Amino acid sequence: MSASSTPSSAADRYTLYGAPGSGATPVHAALTLVGAQVDTVDIATWEGEAERERVSGVNPMRQVPALVLPSGELMTESAAILVWLADRYPHAGLCPAPDHPLRARYLRWMVYLPAAIYSLFWVRDDPSRLVPDPAAQPAMLERSAERIAHCWHLMARKSARPRPTCSATR
Repeated sequence: MSASSTPSSAADRYTLYGAPGSGATPVHAALTLVGAQVDTVDIATWEGEAERERVSGVNPMRQVPALVLPSGELMTESAAILVWLADRYPHAGLCPAPDHPLRARYLRWMVYLPAAIYSLFWVRDDPSRLVPDPAAQPAMLERSAERIAHCWHLMARKSARPRPTCSATR
């Protein structure tokens, strides 16, 4: 996208459904960095059924983040939202450009986090979703915590080489 066709982030208004500590946090940070206007709707789906029901009219998956774009279209999935925002506002330097040598590494870790780590928190927030027997839930919680720690360790080991940051991608 050329500079003359770059969207004006100040003119764009978004509505972000989520809560501090959720996948909405990095989305809110990215929206702030691009200078977009954002209305936030605080919903912490891990707090119970009432919160999940509140978001169900926006996101049938009953999860956050959910982002309503200026066009009115809904986006979900934090990694997808972050990639989309980075591509929509390249001047903000949120990620390596599509032709940058670090783009593949960026995409790898951008997908790894929600697939390998973040998805396990859905299970941990309400263990009865997958393990109805309360006696078996502690073992599931222990094993999922071990898996999360293992995934973080793998990421730390594999990404020990210099990695892109907002300021290093230019």
